[in-house]
Amino acid sequence: MKIRPLLPLLFVLILGPTQSWGQQGILLQQMPDRIWSQRFQPANLLNGEYSSFRYGGQGSVYAGNAQATLDGIFVADGFITETAKDQIISQLGPDQVVNLGYHLGLAAVNIKAGNLPLGFYLDQRLDATVGFNDPNTFGLIFKGNGPYAGDTVSDAGISGRLYSTRRLGVGTAFEFGKLKFGVRLNLIQGLRMADLDRLNYSLYTHPDGIQIDLQANYSLSATADLGNVGIASFQGFGASLDLGVTYDINEKFRVEASVTDAGFTSWQTEKIEDNIDIDWQGVSITSLFDDSIPEILEAEVDSLRELVFPDTVQSNLTLSTPLSLRLGGTMQVGDHGELGAMIMFNPSRSGGFTQLPLINLRYQHEVVTGLRLAANAYGGGTDVYGVGVMAAYRLAINDWAVDLALGGENVIGYLAPSAGRGFSFFGGIGVQL
Repeated sequence: MKIRPLLPLLFVLILGPTQSWGQQGILLQQMPDRIWSQRFQPANLLNGEYSSFRYGGQGSVYAGNAQATLDGIFVADGFITETAKDQIISQLGPDQVVNLGYHLGLAAVNIKAGNLPLGFYLDQRLDATVGFNDPNTFGLIFKGNGPYAGDTVSDAGISGRLYSTRRLGVGTAFEFGKLKFGVRLNLIQGLRMADLDRLNYSLYTHPDGIQIDLQANYSLSATADLGNVGIASFQGFGASLDLGVTYDINEKFRVEASVTDAGFTSWQTEKIEDNIDIDWQGVSITSLFDDSIPEILEAEVDSLRELVFPDTVQSNLTLSTPLSLRLGGTMQVGDHGELGAMIMFNPSRSGGFTQLPLINLRYQHEVVTGLRLAANAYGGGTDVYGVGVMAAYRLAINDWAVDLALGGENVIGYLAPSAGRGFSFFGGIGVQL
């Protein structure tokens, strides 16, 4: 009888609904006159002309990995083929990070209170990060332990985190000549979290497939509810600070820097730690018509559950928020073009984790009045490289305007899956009066 190893299965059940990672938020943040850029640069609260009020929203989704392509992932029926599974396992190397997540900027509101601009921001995000040392770990998740019968599969470095929060921010900005400074304080509602700090295992399946030997140890902290959490439900709480500064060297050159989500979230968790040593001989059933078969199977499952899941301990876990650091600059090219460069680094596993600083170059051009087209190319991070495109349009009528944006920040991953190492899509909308 061939079964999946218990702890890797536990691991994928926790993080499986969100499975992998890519880049996001690169093009939108470099349009300083649009409201959606304020999420990444608080000083942009001072940019953009409006009479009294403006509103904006945005959304993005991302996924990717530094080594595995997306070839064979996008299939019509929603199931990954066995060929695609084998391809992914063969491409993955040691010490890999795989991520996936989404971000919803539910509401950004700017108002003018006399000479003091105020910005209110509400968003929700989910990030999942998985790290492992041996690609056969994903082989066990994809294909079970049957293909490894007669071999020992082990991994001494699995870790992962699922992190979902809702954030309410209030900020303002100040202007000192050519320098603009913005600050925003965020209150954080913790929705759900699972932190697999450690999972080490060694699994041997006998060639006949009946007996398995499993040794493992793990440490897992998770909130009580990993499903949907209501508006008034708090499984964690915290606070963070966003700071940003821009400086106009002259009419053509601008430099900027920002630090976003510098803070903490304290989670109410249930913690499990265990060392496991299982020599499972399978289930012996003498008759398929024996009325006690359900009782035999239930007893077997209960005994395995007791070995794998000891009693949980109520505890608190404090994690850093998804800290992001950015440094960049822009240069005007002619009357309608702009060239920009940026270095971005996300050091925290609580958010989109970059293995290396991400270096991004982009160009945007106003092709006709109100319509901007932009393209970018980046290297570093978990995707290694990528290119993106964006179209942004402003419809202005008298004293009000509507802004729209749509694009992808790694279109290679979708248009050419065999070449891409991830993908990210985004959209934004804004209204100002």
